Amino acid sequence: MNGRDLLEAMSFLDEELVAASDPPPRAIPWKRALSLAACFCVLLAGAFFLFRLNPANDVKESATEAAMFSAANAEADAALPETACDVGEAPAAGNASEELSYTVRLEELTETGFRATALEDTPDWEQGESILMEYAEGFLPDALSPGTEYRVWAESFDPQTHRAIIFQIEPVS
Repeated sequence: MNGRDLLEAMSFLDEELVAASDPPPRAIPWKRALSLAACFCVLLAGAFFLFRLNPANDVKESATEAAMFSAANAEADAALPETACDVGEAPAAGNASEELSYTVRLEELTETGFRATALEDTPDWEQGESILMEYAEGFLPDALSPGTEYRVWAESFDPQTHRAIIFQIEPVS
């Protein structure tokens, strides 16, 4: 039988039989779509965690939060009395913050502040003790150098950890 004979034989087939023999419609490739969606989710999660683990992003977020906080409290800041102590200014004599000012010698710089040695006895520590000085939120001092004596003003002091949160620092002349 050659091709011509086969073509003639097929012409005698019933039309209903030919229509019934059409292949079924193709199924939705749900397995492929599901695996692509899962891969996309894994990539998004990986990018999110890499972004969160990057220390440089923490600095950006802190700066953004500080800017938002500052903008939200601009009216409250404007209403402060003139005797209030702004960051960058030493407290006036007689101000309550004066009680938390200390003279220290900077020994070692850290990521969030510095380690210092007390140069005077205070109610919080004795001369020669080592204290961890950490910068208050939004405070970043100019260049500091180890071995230099500084006067620092602190928001708070934790006697358990020997840690002071400072908001102002200036070299002792």
